[in-house]
Amino acid sequence: HLALELEMDFAARTLAGTATLQLDWQVAAADALLLDTRDLTILRVEAGEEVGQWRELAFELAEPDQTLGSRLTIRTDRLIATL
Repeated sequence: HLALELEMDFAARTLAGTATLQLDWQVAAADALLLDTRDLTILRVEAGEEVGQWRELAFELAEPDQTLGSRLTIRTDRLIATL
């Protein structure tokens, strides 16, 4: 599931906000989540540990490809349900 909280700045033609993912990992040995993106500036990625507690995760946004966009790789040391 995906929950979005966005603020629109029509004058600057930008969106700012958060995307919260609820995950159901299918591979127990997974150590990364790979997502497709296009034209995003990502400041940080956080994992929900316990209610109200978040910790930062390492991530990498690949160089953009004109056709495919940019791959977002989020590294994790364990399977986390909320990012």
